[in-house]
Amino acid sequence: MTGLKQYEIKEIKLAYKMASLNPKYKDNDNLIIKILADEYNVPFDRIQKIFIGNKIPENIGTKLRSLRITRNLTQQEVANAIGIASSTLGGWELNKSFPRRKNLEKLAEFYGITVEEIT
Repeated sequence: MTGLKQYEIKEIKLAYKMASLNPKYKDNDNLIIKILADEYNVPFDRIQKIFIGNKIPENIGTKLRSLRITRNLTQQEVANAIGIASSTLGGWELNKSFPRRKNLEKLAEFYGITVEEIT
């Protein structure tokens, strides 16, 4: 694994923009980022940092898991309530990926809290 050069960051941004216009990748930023991370042989969070500016806080997954468990809910129940796959929620809880803003808003509404309390 090596650091990214400035021209590589520009290439990544362009590739991301082009991929996000493809209907195959609509609303699937994490897949685009994973593909780019694999292509450039860098960690997922390094590519993600280019687009969101900061590394994923490690405690968001822990907070999501804690919210679910304290309410005695399964991943499937929460996932069904907000319209996602349970495997997606599992990835968030393990900090393997990060929920987009609209999903954070759905989670906050579901749990009766604010987005800021999750993040």
